[in-house]
Amino acid sequence: WVQQGIYTEPNDQSLWLYHHWLTALGRDCSQSRITHCASFGGALYVFFSEAVCACDGMISACGDSGGSLQGTFVPSAPDPAAVGRRTRPLSAKRSRWLHGWKFIPDGGLPADFLPEEVAVQACVKEVGSHADGRPARGRRRLEFSGPLLICDGTESKSPSPALSSLLGVKHTQERADILRGELVRVEELLEIEPECKWALLARGRLANALAAGATAQEAESAQRTLIESYGRIAELDPARQGFYMEARAESELRLRIMAWLQAGDGVGFETPLDLCGLNLRQVPSAVVCHTFGVRRLNASRVGLTSLGPLLQLCTLEELDLAGNSIGGDIREVFCLPRLRRLDVSNNRLGLYYTAGIAPAAPPTLCDVTASGNSPILDALRADSDQQAFIARVMSTAGSLQGPQGWTLEACMGEGRCIFRRDSAPA
Repeated sequence: WVQQGIYTEPNDQSLWLYHHWLTALGRDCSQSRITHCASFGGALYVFFSEAVCACDGMISACGDSGGSLQGTFVPSAPDPAAVGRRTRPLSAKRSRWLHGWKFIPDGGLPADFLPEEVAVQACVKEVGSHADGRPARGRRRLEFSGPLLICDGTESKSPSPALSSLLGVKHTQERADILRGELVRVEELLEIEPECKWALLARGRLANALAAGATAQEAESAQRTLIESYGRIAELDPARQGFYMEARAESELRLRIMAWLQAGDGVGFETPLDLCGLNLRQVPSAVVCHTFGVRRLNASRVGLTSLGPLLQLCTLEELDLAGNSIGGDIREVFCLPRLRRLDVSNNRLGLYYTAGIAPAAPPTLCDVTASGNSPILDALRADSDQQAFIARVMSTAGSLQGPQGWTLEACMGEGRCIFRRDSAPA
C-alpha cells in the first residue's frame, strides 16, 4: 500500500518518510559493531559504527604471536562540557557515548604488542524501554577480528581497515533485492514526475544504501548520485536549501575521505586531508573516526561551529581551522598531544576556562595563529602585561618556566594575533 500511495500522491511527505524507514533505515542496519582497531603512541584505540558507552573488554593477538590483554575503555577525547562550567560540576562517572574509545590494559600495554591482526571483545551499555514504558538497561558484548592499523609511522603498508568500515556491511541477498527493486520503482516514478523532490531524495538514499559493502568505486558513484539529488532538491525546495546543502556536504566529505584512504598503496598519514570549503556546521563523528592517523588536516572555511569530534584525532600535528564560526575556548585544542601548528584565525574563540582548569599547550606546539578572534583580541586589549597574557593563553601561568620561549606578534588595528616559539622544548 505504500507503493500505491506514492504513485497516488507522490508529494505526500509522510509516505516517503515511512518508505525510507522500511528501506534505507532497515532494522539490520542499526546494530552496533566494532569497525576497526588502531595503535598509536603506545596505546590501542577501538572504533564503533555508532556512538556507544564502552565499559571493559579484551584484545588478543591473532596467529602464532598469541597473548591477550584485559582492560577497560576510556573516552578518546576529553569532555568539553565538564570543563570550565559556571554551574554545578558534572559527575566524573557519568556515561559518555562516543564512536572512538581508548583501551587501557590492566598492568599496561607491552612494548612488543604490535600484532598484524587482533581479536577484540568489548562490553557496551544498552539503554531502552520495555513495552510498558519501564526503562531497560543492560550490557552487550561486541566482537571483532581484523588487521591492526599502525598509525605511528608515516604510512600504513596495507589499505586501511577504516576504508572497508566506511563502505559498510554487505547486505543479505534478500535485502539487496528489496533495495534494488525499490530503486527501480523510484526511477520509474521519476520518469513520470521528474520534479518530485521526495523521489529524488529516495533515489539517492537507496543508491547509497545499496552500495553498502560494495567496492570503493561503487560507493563513490552512489555518493555522487546523492550529491546530485541534494543539489536538484535544493533548487526545487529553496525554503529548506540549507538542510539539503549541508546533507550534500556530508556526502562530499565521505568522497574526500575515501579518496584520502585510497591514496597510494596504503594509507599515507603524512598526506594532507583537505576538507576546505565544505558547508558543514559540525563534522560527523562517525566519519571522523575513519581518518584516525591523519597528521595534517585542512578544515578551513567549512562553516564549523564547534570542534566536536575533531578532538578525537590525537594524531594531528597540523590543524587549519581558519574562517569558521567556532566558539568556545581556544585551549580546547591543546588536548591534541602532538600538535605543532594551529591556525584558528577568523573564528569566535576566546579565553573562558578558569585558571588551573585549562589544558596547557602541548610541548610540541610552536605556532598558533589566532588573528581575527574578537574575544581573544578583547582580552589582549584589556591585559597590559603581554608576557602574562601569553602565559594565560598557553596555560603556563603557574609554571616556573613562565611563557617557555613564546612570543606574541599582535596588531590591534589589523586584528593580528600570532603566537610563536623558535623551537619546541625537548
